[in-house]
Amino acid sequence: VLLRAFTRLDAYEDSLERAGLRPYVVGGRGYWSQQQVADVCALLATIANPLDDQALLGALASPACGVTPDTLWLLRAAAGGGRHIWPTVEQTAGLGEDEGADVERLGQIPAAELSLLRAFAETIAELRRRTTSLSLAGLIDAAVTETGYDLAVLMRPAGETRFANVRKLMRLAAEFESAEGRDLRGLLDFLAARADADADAQAATAVEGHDGVRIMTIHSAKGLEFDVVAIPHLSRGLLPAARTPLLTLGREQEGPRVGMQLRRLGARGVNLYAQRELCEDAQVREAEEELRLFHVGATRARERLLLSGVIGSSSPSRESHGKAVIERIATAFEIDRERDSTVEVAAPEPRPGLEAAFEPSEIAIRLNLASVERATTLTAVRKEPDAARDDGEGPAPLVARRPAKAARRPLSYTAISTYGEGSEERPLDSDRALRESAGDERAEADRGAARGIAVHSLLEWSQANGWRAPTAELVRRISTSAEVGGGSDFSEETLLAPFQAWLDSSFFAERIQNAERTRTEVPLLVEVGDTVLRGSIDLLVEENGKPPLIVDYKTDRVDGAEIAELVARYEIQQAIYALAVAEARGVSGVELAYVFLERPEHPAVAQWGPAEIEAGRRRLEAKIHRIREG
Repeated sequence: VLLRAFTRLDAYEDSLERAGLRPYVVGGRGYWSQQQVADVCALLATIANPLDDQALLGALASPACGVTPDTLWLLRAAAGGGRHIWPTVEQTAGLGEDEGADVERLGQIPAAELSLLRAFAETIAELRRRTTSLSLAGLIDAAVTETGYDLAVLMRPAGETRFANVRKLMRLAAEFESAEGRDLRGLLDFLAARADADADAQAATAVEGHDGVRIMTIHSAKGLEFDVVAIPHLSRGLLPAARTPLLTLGREQEGPRVGMQLRRLGARGVNLYAQRELCEDAQVREAEEELRLFHVGATRARERLLLSGVIGSSSPSRESHGKAVIERIATAFEIDRERDSTVEVAAPEPRPGLEAAFEPSEIAIRLNLASVERATTLTAVRKEPDAARDDGEGPAPLVARRPAKAARRPLSYTAISTYGEGSEERPLDSDRALRESAGDERAEADRGAARGIAVHSLLEWSQANGWRAPTAELVRRISTSAEVGGGSDFSEETLLAPFQAWLDSSFFAERIQNAERTRTEVPLLVEVGDTVLRGSIDLLVEENGKPPLIVDYKTDRVDGAEIAELVARYEIQQAIYALAVAEARGVSGVELAYVFLERPEHPAVAQWGPAEIEAGRRRLEAKIHRIREG
């Protein structure tokens, strides 16, 4: 089956499975393009941060919740522009109040859909409370089980094969946790990076020597031939729906034509100069390119070519450049639009001097007219019984054990920077270190880390909302959230003091408040010494004509220490930040600012040029080498 694109891939897979055929997809992103992988990643991202609207909408649309597109639209409309959807979902479940929600829109959601939203919101809230007590693989297992996602997948055709994608995701999560620790956000960053870098074009569950139906794009099939080729959905128009551009330029080498469209409020636009002719030329070129692509697909067949699409009961009354391929075929061959028929194609003329004659060919036309009986036939499920398995006789063969290939796993900033601390070099095991520490020290460390997470969350929210001060209710919700610890008792003053000091500082007013572009929690991946380092930047500030400014907030207690001495502890982090941003942005220098929120008036600001960045790379390579040798 050759497709123009993978837009409706699931529909074709389901149809082939219902017909008793075995489809598999060739090309795309392999395992990472599987729907189950995208669904579970969206579910995990929602558990990590329900305010991630894109992940939340993906989870709501997946079988983990299963609400309709109409409900998603009503939720978005009820939340309002520029506001997160999760508080509105919480209101529908009775878990919170969203004062800005449009109650009229929420009232239009059917009762059955509200029940699904309520169950989903309660499950996500419970999973968020348990994230610290579950392993990453256990969290995936709990998420797909408690939302009913596992049953929804297993009930589909080839459900075991589909659910194998989820099991593989659990294995990846377990491997990540053994190397990097229990870090849900880190796992999501790792999976995203792995999806971009993975060169494996097949899903893990694909069968070698597959004898079923291959599905691929026409572009992927260039240069290949097959005995039987099917090209569906030929009723698709050749021209995508698009607005007329405001400015159009001709392709002439000298003196190109110019076209413009003047748009008027409440009236039709006015085409100026050569706008109409240039748009017409562009449509002709695009239609010709689509027809050439169809020709490529049709010529991949050696013996049989199946073309399908929906045609009208009569020929279109007007011609257009976007006329669908199936309508062009029906018109050219004067196909009977009411019953099955055949079209006779004249035989080719023999070459001069060859005494031969050929019979004319016939093209079979089969019409599927709409009817209840036809719909029943199309939706019927045909599944052949599984063949009996021959278990053989005698003992199982002995297979030589093959050593596992070492995975290329990312290192976190914490892992590489902490390695080597203490009397002897050792890899970081933060869980073990906490267990071995005294009870009071561990409690104090946990409390400090929870406070840092809460303050960072407030700063991230404030940046996304025009650096506004958070409300007391928001501070309370963040301080009692699962990410902070759920049971913390931080006062409003404790969390707002460092936050307000940052907003009142001269550095914020001069360098941050009116900057052209700021982004928080920017994920980074950088390759050093054949190892991938990962992390995230608290705040990245970019302005035209200036080097990128990397801001790192620190909630460490200063206690009279010199800022320069405290910053010296983070030389590895500085090297990673500078190298990652310089490579990603293609710049020769960056600016680093470490802001200790107890003293935001005195940030440690440093300029890193090519020499400093290269020296930092060498330090990183040396430390990575010691980790490998250790």
